[in-house]
Amino acid sequence: LSTSHKQAAALLTQGAQPPKADLAKVLTTRLGDYRKRGGDAKRGEEVFKAACAACHQLNGAGGNIGPQLDGIASRGIERVVEDILDPNRNVDIAFRYSIVKLRNGQTMVGLKRREVGMAVVFADLTGKETTIPKADIVSQKQTSRSLMPDNLAEILPPADFNALLAYLLREK
Repeated sequence: LSTSHKQAAALLTQGAQPPKADLAKVLTTRLGDYRKRGGDAKRGEEVFKAACAACHQLNGAGGNIGPQLDGIASRGIERVVEDILDPNRNVDIAFRYSIVKLRNGQTMVGLKRREVGMAVVFADLTGKETTIPKADIVSQKQTSRSLMPDNLAEILPPADFNALLAYLLREK
């Protein structure tokens, strides 16, 4: 690899962590269960609407906080499972949340969307945007983490997870 490619790779993987042993086991177990049992894509669409669509857009429907998911199946099943169950492993810079401390003592967590004149617009987990005057910001730090919940393995029962995978994996 050229020096510029190595630098780009280092930037993109900055802060990337290998999975914790217990999480690696969950990834392997969920992947194996899906391969053995499959899932109901129609049910997966409902799971997507309930658990993912507030932030992710697919086929023109859904939120615009997280990555757009058209064509997600091209990533491969292993990567899709990892993206869902270990969303903080390798977060694109554009989707890393910020911690903002305000003059009034409040702390806000959100995804920096844009700057508009003398204000900064952040989006929260629900997709709600908040405009904060720059003068009210004491500090602003971008993390290496995603707004996506990292406990979906606990929240989504295996059948719902399998259904969600079946739905996403047909999106070539």
